[in-house]
Order: sequence, then structure tokens, then C-alpha cells
Amino acid sequence: MKTLLTFGGAYSNHIHATAKAGNIFGFNTIGIIRGEEHLPLNPTLKDATEYGMKIHYVSRTDYRKKNEPEFIEKLHEKFGEFYLVPEGGTNNLAVKGGTEIIKDIKIDFDYVVSACGTGGTLSGIICGLDGKKTAIGVSALKGASFLKNNIKGYVKKHSNKEYNNWQIKLDYHFGGFAKIKPEQIKYMKEFEKLTTSC
Repeated sequence: MKTLLTFGGAYSNHIHATAKAGNIFGFNTIGIIRGEEHLPLNPTLKDATEYGMKIHYVSRTDYRKKNEPEFIEKLHEKFGEFYLVPEGGTNNLAVKGGTEIIKDIKIDFDYVVSACGTGGTLSGIICGLDGKKTAIGVSALKGASFLKNNIKGYVKKHSNKEYNNWQIKLDYHFGGFAKIKPEQIKYMKEFEKLTTSC
């Protein structure tokens, strides 16, 4: 199978990363985007199309059906055969991949901090830590308290364990996904300056 189809919003890092991966490794990508087309394209979707991703917009109502077999069948009718990756890339394989992040850390540490959209990466980090050290997720979404239960579920399914060495911060979304404020940009630049030479 040479085509990967996935879902996301117009500012989705996952859509961007999937398109870039397809460009690098030579497979086709299709992005099912929530909402209507707006021109000119924002930087995320502009990059995705330049990387070769085929963009298909669906209404917010239809987007909510993304896990329903009938909706997925309609996508197969439209696009043919594809491997489906869920929104944000979160599934059991994502959690497994997230565990490998811990093996790649070659310095002593107390915390692992990760941005959190759908919870797959953070779930993998929690499993990879296996009760040692602390994992902190920072939600990019407004009103994302549902992530706590989702993450508990992913962790339990992958490891058959429950851990209490993690937390998720819900108050640093700056108004919602893809919203930014000047103090956030200032902090990012200062953080980059402090850590680039490390």
C-alpha cells in the first residue's frame, strides 16, 4: 500500500508532519481537513500541498464521523486503497513508538515535557518511563480535560498498568489550538536561545 490517509484541522502539526514524511519516504498522502477551504492557504496547508499531500475538505459535521465505518467506506470509494492513521496519529502503534523516546534520552533527567494534542506521544512517554521520573503533558487544546481519561486508557491498553508519575497541564493553550500571543513567542525565542548551545 503506497497511500496514507489521515485527519486534521487547518493548522495541524500532524497533517504537516505526515505530508513531509510522505515527501521524504516516497509515499502518497491524503489529508482530510476539518472545515472549508480558505485561500490563500495558511503556512501549514501550503507546505503540505507543496510536499505532495492531496487535501480534501469536509464539513465539521462530516468530520465528526471520522471513526464511523460508513464514512471511511466513502473515503475508500473516493480515494481507493489507503492506510488510515487516526487524527493526531494516536493509536496503539503511536503509543509503542512514544515509548522509544525514553530509550533515546542519553542524559540524566527528572522530567519529560511534551506538547499534547490527542495524547498518543504522552501515553508512550508514560509507558516508556515505567513509573520512574515524571512526564508532563501540555495541552495545545482548549477544554481538553477529556485527555486525562484518554491517556489513562491508552496507557492501560499498552502496558496493562496504571501510573501516577504524570500530569497534564490544561491552561497553556493561549486561547485554543493554533492561537498565539506575543509573550508566548518571546518565551519561545528565549528558550531557544538558552538551549540551542546545550
